[in-house]
Amino acid sequence: MIIPQVITYTTTNSELVQIAGLHAYIEYNEEDTIRLAASSFSVYDTNYNHPTGLDALTLQNVNTGEFIMAFVGTNVHAEHGMQDLKTNVRLLNEPTPPQLRAANEYYLQMQAELAKSGHSISYVCGNSLGGALANSVAVKNPEVKSVTINPALLPSGLVVQDAEYPNITNYISQYDILNLSIRAGQLDHRVPGNQYDIYHGIPSLEALGPNHTGYVRQNGQHVPYYESGEPGTIDYVKIYMDAHEHIVTSIWTGEPLYGGRSIPIRIDREHLLKLGDGLETKVIERLKRTQTYINSSVAIVEAEGADIDKRLNTLRTVFQEMIRRETNQLLNEKNRRLKEMVAALHTILNQLETRCRSLNYVLNSPPMELFEFLARKDISVESICQEIRNKLYELEDMVDRLTDGLHNITMDRLAEVLRGGQNKFYDFVVGELKSHLYIVQQNQERAITQLSEYQSQVVATGEKFHLLDLSLSQRKSISSALNLSDVLKTSAVQLEESPYLMMHMRIKKIAVAAATTTFKQSTNPIISGITSSLDFILRTIETLGNSARFSINTATNLALYGNVPGLAMSLFSDYDTRVKNAVNNALYPLDDLLETIKGIRNGLSALRDNYPTLVDELRPYIDSAIFSKQRFQNVTLYNTAACSILKEMELLFNDIVYQLSHNQGKAIKALQLTGNSVRQNMGKLEEQLERGTLYG
Repeated sequence: MIIPQVITYTTTNSELVQIAGLHAYIEYNEEDTIRLAASSFSVYDTNYNHPTGLDALTLQNVNTGEFIMAFVGTNVHAEHGMQDLKTNVRLLNEPTPPQLRAANEYYLQMQAELAKSGHSISYVCGNSLGGALANSVAVKNPEVKSVTINPALLPSGLVVQDAEYPNITNYISQYDILNLSIRAGQLDHRVPGNQYDIYHGIPSLEALGPNHTGYVRQNGQHVPYYESGEPGTIDYVKIYMDAHEHIVTSIWTGEPLYGGRSIPIRIDREHLLKLGDGLETKVIERLKRTQTYINSSVAIVEAEGADIDKRLNTLRTVFQEMIRRETNQLLNEKNRRLKEMVAALHTILNQLETRCRSLNYVLNSPPMELFEFLARKDISVESICQEIRNKLYELEDMVDRLTDGLHNITMDRLAEVLRGGQNKFYDFVVGELKSHLYIVQQNQERAITQLSEYQSQVVATGEKFHLLDLSLSQRKSISSALNLSDVLKTSAVQLEESPYLMMHMRIKKIAVAAATTTFKQSTNPIISGITSSLDFILRTIETLGNSARFSINTATNLALYGNVPGLAMSLFSDYDTRVKNAVNNALYPLDDLLETIKGIRNGLSALRDNYPTLVDELRPYIDSAIFSKQRFQNVTLYNTAACSILKEMELLFNDIVYQLSHNQGKAIKALQLTGNSVRQNMGKLEEQLERGTLYG
């Protein structure tokens, strides 16, 4: 027969973590009372503002009479706060810093004082630097138990490598930046004792502080949850963060379920009813919080799906602005400016024709009666102007093609980026997340239903234990006294498999990369082809314009300087002045035309040459269009919080199933089998939720 473990109530690790991460940072006075859920602690002594930076206080558990020494972590605002910073740096070295020596001196001082009344310090605790202080005391004084939350490391000279230090327990939050760095630097052997990872914290830069201390404080006050965004909006996030809630303990003994199996207990009516109560308060309530997180995650995804037009329109606006910027405002809405410039070219061409006719009139107006032998000179650019006009018509047609091409890119091709380079969903990431989370949501509801039935089965089995005494008096076994027909049965629960989110939350990064590449590959030929055709037409117009310039200059030079009579005529009249003025008038619109053509060419060439780079610059906006960055982060935060609870419940059910396995009664065996089914479903639900986390 298994003898039930005798449990003597003591200060729990959860309470010590709460004192270390939360209450140690509050400056108390002697005889103040700290009230936790199940215990009260009286402040027996304080040791603040020590020259080394040491801040500590000694408490007494009012319920048990035990004494606890809590060390405060880094507090730069304290009177000697700068000493904390120096101590943190010195922890990397071999010698023991003065603050650690002061911590041990305070411990020995209080031990001596308490010994006079027959008491002693049972526990030391702390967070961060406070955790290092607590552990340094426990290393030197193995009779005291140290419990820390995310402690700093100890100096190398204070820790014996490979020593076990069974009196030290360190709880490490999964997203604690300090211990992630310690482990990355392979220095975790300098955090002595047992290190137990707990599923506390969220992967958010805004939560670095709470991830480390274990608790959220706002304006000096404890708030049990992390929050961001505006309350009442879909972007408001609320996740409970108290570290002590993430230390998984046995429903029966209250002992933390880390570092090996708990001691077997005897399964009787009392323990079954305790299990039933624990399932109600420790499991079902926690899973309802998980359900809230999942529902919030689903609501965010649905809101993002409803905002599809807004996401696309924002992307289109950014793309159009990039086109404007790249072409120096040449290609604005519907290319109106470019069309206006082409229309202006027609006007300039009309001016050119008119002024060339005026130039011809001047060239052919010398006093012919004096110089009958002077050959007449003509400026003939009509044919050139007609060729230019024909090219302008071609230019207009090609600009229309460019307008249509850009419209197609902006409206249709940009919309395709939401597919993320595949054809499964039009709004790929939203669709994938929504489909997956709907399945998770349904599975979560089934899991809670199964747990509720299981809790009823456990309680019913416990109530049947009154038959045990009668059976034993008749010398029957538990197996015969409690059979399956005596207790409530639970229905088998099969969770639905999800074929979605198999790439986990990397799906968005993959989708953004594929969408950007696909968009670039499908649109670059359009831009390159049309702008190259436009450039050819513009080059042709430039050639024709230069031919017109050559004709004007050649004919003018012949008229003024090409022969002696002409030269003589220029000497005794204002003929040369009138010719030069007419030439300048003719060349001005031609220069304007060529300069305008050059500007158009430069703008279009910049777009053609830099378009691939422009699409690369568009990538962050494609990212936001596929799924808003903040909302995507919020989904992962909720999924992470829900997944953490499921991991903890799976750990709890490992212990439940283990304890039930020691009894061979049929009813207890049935509870074990159902408990194992619950555990497996927890694991499946956890795996599905983990796909929706950044680290899944």
